[in-house]
Amino acid sequence: MRPRPSLRGATCQASRLIGNAQTFVDVDNIGLDDTRDLLAGWAPQGAAPEEMAEYARYSAGRLLAAARSLVGLPQRARVLEIGANPYFLTVLMRQVRPGLDWICTNFDPALEEAGRFEAVVEHTGSGESFAVSWHQVNVETQELPFEDAGFDAVVYCEVLEHLYQDPAASLTRIHRVLAPGAALPLTTPNPASAPNVVRLLRRQSVGDPISGHGIYGRHRREYAACELAELLDRSGFEVLSASTVETSNARVARRVLARLG
Repeated sequence: MRPRPSLRGATCQASRLIGNAQTFVDVDNIGLDDTRDLLAGWAPQGAAPEEMAEYARYSAGRLLAAARSLVGLPQRARVLEIGANPYFLTVLMRQVRPGLDWICTNFDPALEEAGRFEAVVEHTGSGESFAVSWHQVNVETQELPFEDAGFDAVVYCEVLEHLYQDPAASLTRIHRVLAPGAALPLTTPNPASAPNVVRLLRRQSVGDPISGHGIYGRHRREYAACELAELLDRSGFEVLSASTVETSNARVARRVLARLG
């Protein structure tokens, strides 16, 4: 039986920064506002700018945590990003570690066949753009089109909460393509967050609103840290660390809760 791949938690810090002659960002020395600045203006071609800006603002803390867990990988390490669209982690890692062999997957229900497709990500201010090649696959219901143990890391960010049929099956499929001892940075919204507690106290819903982006467009199930740890353990992973990361609205909510005693 091969060794179990490791899960590096969302706030894992890399011990060193490896790079080449290219200039890149030291993610250990930047914060939420810096991350938002790095992502500002970037969006997939054709996406609504306001919606993308809000998504980047809300997810910046978790994206930064995921980036920090990957900077210790060697040059040309193979990394698979599941559900890469809208490509904010791809954008961030191009500035942090341009030397990684970064491979993307997405699932577009409108496409009737599997295969490789291309997306264009552009910056609305500078006009800069780059192409992203991605594989069409539904990690919840289909096998990943890659060889066994072929990746040094699989990045599973902001995806698990959208699955509604068999989320555990997705982890089994990811486990197959990870090399022994490889890393699985996984991020997902926290249902026990301070903003959610404030919403409940105000008798508001903490559920995700109905989405116009198809069957996977909304959050079906969010997971507390202890639930994630149990799910990963039962899927054959060794959980090395698990914790929460701060967002701007979380700081505001914490102040509200502090006033309430």
